[in-house]
Amino acid sequence: PDLRFTEAGLAVEQGDSSHAKVCMIEERMGGPFQKYIHNGSLRLPASAQNDAIALFLSFSQHAQYVLSNGQVFVSNYQCTFFL
Repeated sequence: PDLRFTEAGLAVEQGDSSHAKVCMIEERMGGPFQKYIHNGSLRLPASAQNDAIALFLSFSQHAQYVLSNGQVFVSNYQCTFFL
């Protein structure tokens, strides 16, 4: 499959900056999608243990975290064919 990052940004509440709420806004993914990695577990689901794409994404998430000294990681990898 052809993988890419979706568009995303931060919405920051205006007003008193000491109590401003911040939300991440992501591009809507239309149609069915495959979730490769999520925030609920450190391990890949059993169904993804032998999936080459899931293993690569798991490796890249780990490498990003280690190589950035814990400052960067991408979470919630998922795929759709209709963006």
